[in-house]
Amino acid sequence: MKKRDTDALLPDCFYHVFVRANQKEILFATEKNYLFFLRRFSEFLMPIAKTYAYALLENHVHFLIKMRDEPTLTAFCQNLNQARLKSNACLESTFAYRPVDPHKVGSYQFQRLFISYAKAFNKQQNRYGNLIQRPFKRRMVTDEAHLFHLVYYIHHNPKKHGVLKDYRAYKWSSYQSFLSNAPTKVERSEALEWFGGCEAFVAFHAQYQEDAIHGDPSRGFE
Repeated sequence: MKKRDTDALLPDCFYHVFVRANQKEILFATEKNYLFFLRRFSEFLMPIAKTYAYALLENHVHFLIKMRDEPTLTAFCQNLNQARLKSNACLESTFAYRPVDPHKVGSYQFQRLFISYAKAFNKQQNRYGNLIQRPFKRRMVTDEAHLFHLVYYIHHNPKKHGVLKDYRAYKWSSYQSFLSNAPTKVERSEALEWFGGCEAFVAFHAQYQEDAIHGDPSRGFE
């Protein structure tokens, strides 16, 4: 296990989060599974992180997130810990209570997401055991070039894995959210500003694809 796979998710930092199913199993069997996962993601992660891109594939998922600032994470942890202390599970537990701190709440909330989703999926599919590999992978994004690359990389993932030829048409990624005026939980306005607007966003993706096809050494997939 690499240390960076267990690093804390720090306030005000960007991360590429990657999650895979165990033993090459599937994470999503029906359309309702994708919708349920996104609802649970919103419930557990939106209070503590902003989302800039995502792609859900049959056996793995990618997210580009930015953890919220320290005061927000601290306030969230205070409320979370108070609720945990009052819960029946905590009162009945024989283990010592350990409050969640702001630097660990990201991992804690992701684990809550995965456990919640796995329980529902296992019940639906009449399966048992772990569904998702542990620990989930996370990579801090430390420069603008990497940030821009990840937006394209995540959106391109359905094509990279042969799901369909045109990644722009894939239903379970955030790409179409950037081209729409419909409400979205993705940080659309902020992300489009990075690229200089919607037209520049589309052009960037198109140019990035051309560079990848022709082997531009300054670019490349992770």
